[in-house]
Amino acid sequence: MDKVVFLLVELLEVSSKEVRAETVQCHGPYVRLLWLQDTYRSKCDVAQWTIAARAYLLHLVGCTLFANK
Repeated sequence: MDKVVFLLVELLEVSSKEVRAETVQCHGPYVRLLWLQDTYRSKCDVAQWTIAARAYLLHLVGCTLFANK
């Protein structure tokens, strides 16, 4: 699970505390699509476009793979 936290902190530039709270809530190395959507919006608000694009693509893949969830 530490790899997931490290990757999300590095690629989405969110705090490790926030990522750990999200993964604990999801009971494993997962994040909710809503969390990715919130991250995307917050990065757009501060004009961090590259990071917003990463969050958007993760959200898009999640919606595509788990469309029936």
